Amino acid sequence: MKDIKIFVTHTPNKESIRFQAPFTYDVIAGSSFDTKKSDDFYHDNTGENISIRNKSYCELTTQYWAWKNQTADYYGFCHYRRFFNFNESSLHESKWGTIEFDYFDAQIKEKLHLNESDMRNYIEKYDFLIAKGVEASSMNAKTLYSQYEKASDLHIGDVNILLNIINEKYPWLYETAIRFFKGKVFFPCNMFIMQKQLFQSYSEMLFDILEQFEQIADMSHYSRRISHNRTSWRANFKHLLFVFKREEHVQIGRTTSSPFSKYRYRKGSICR
Repeated sequence: MKDIKIFVTHTPNKESIRFQAPFTYDVIAGSSFDTKKSDDFYHDNTGENISIRNKSYCELTTQYWAWKNQTADYYGFCHYRRFFNFNESSLHESKWGTIEFDYFDAQIKEKLHLNESDMRNYIEKYDFLIAKGVEASSMNAKTLYSQYEKASDLHIGDVNILLNIINEKYPWLYETAIRFFKGKVFFPCNMFIMQKQLFQSYSEMLFDILEQFEQIADMSHYSRRISHNRTSWRANFKHLLFVFKREEHVQIGRTTSSPFSKYRYRKGSICR
């Protein structure tokens, strides 16, 4: 039986829901900044870690911690206010391709098929499972590249720096990167579940590129929010490039993400 671990990222010093669902591991990303020291969470500042860099790496400090300190056959990542849908039937989607709810409760858990059997059957069919993408046109852009040009909290120069790094260090990936940015679908939120060997190779490449990027790019004038956005989109496209380049050898599946607009505790919830 495959060992599946889905790491749910939480924000330091902030009370939030904890999904009562199989395979989930709640991790405080940026535990080095956590003053509450909650014992019932995993902390990304244990073992080999980059927790202290959370202000620029955001949820990627969870991914780095899992990569270096956890063993599994499948590694998954999501957030305390967004989870995966494992229901293969059609559910109503928003214009962003998400299935949205207010609270997480027993009825929603059943609707999303958050039980061990359905989750395992869905996950183990694929090497790589990703949350459904968003059309660039919904963000008033023709392509992914033009969306970054228009976004007020992103700098197109960052994309060009990354493309140069990829061309220099991972030239086999460069043409795929160009095609990706000419494409019309954006995959937000860093939500994916990946088979072990693929995840290990991807993480090694990802953090190598990010390390190189930080040596070149000037991030001193960015707010924390914008710094988070910069790192998030850099990761968003690289795991796709990495997998799409190997598409002929990788079983790729897609699912929908399910955000919760009210992600605090409430009476009657089934959250941990």
